[in-house]
Amino acid sequence: ASVITTNGNLHLDSKNGKATYINHYSSGNTYLNTNAGTVAIGTSNPDLNAGLHIYRDRYTIYGPNSTWSAYLQVGGNGRQTTNASVLTTNGNLHLDSKNGKATYINHYSSGNSYLNTNGGNVGIGTTDPKSKLAVNGQIRATEVKVLTDISVPDYVFEEGYKLRTLKETKEFIAKEKHLPEIPSATEIGKNGIDLGDMNMRLLKKIEELTLYQIELLERMEKLESKTK
Repeated sequence: ASVITTNGNLHLDSKNGKATYINHYSSGNTYLNTNAGTVAIGTSNPDLNAGLHIYRDRYTIYGPNSTWSAYLQVGGNGRQTTNASVLTTNGNLHLDSKNGKATYINHYSSGNSYLNTNGGNVGIGTTDPKSKLAVNGQIRATEVKVLTDISVPDYVFEEGYKLRTLKETKEFIAKEKHLPEIPSATEIGKNGIDLGDMNMRLLKKIEELTLYQIELLERMEKLESKTK
């Protein structure tokens, strides 16, 4: 059985006992049943292992719902697939779930998106991420906030803080070729920099430098008082 148009390009064929049904309901829904066959859009040679095979260089999904503008669901009805992928060959988008490791991207009505890799790591520009987020390349942002539990070194200004003398600092620099408590170039080259920790270390050095300046000011004031 066939419903064919020559110019309108509509072909509904039933061959070898494989029935094709298109049912329209009053709710506005349309249901297509291929009797366990494959539905192909844009190709006459579909992947017979797929329920729906779309061959097209561009896909657009519109959704008028105020909460969800559009969505694509793979493995519905609460079922989880072990080897699911959403791939593009030129767009370089790959969302893969392999060996039972699920990848979820959830969008919330507040405008936030949440990525859960089921305890795994996320890599951008790398296929071997060593941390929760690994980026091999440049990162641009208008603001970066580092949350840290490292104590702010304002204790430098507390009474009783033992400030290293300038002579001691000079001797340390002559021997080690870097500031005390600051990693060397070799260490940084090997281990990188922890931004939160390094900022606190640099802040401590600035505060200590301020104490040196205050100490110098006090000595100058004493000399001026003696000359009067």
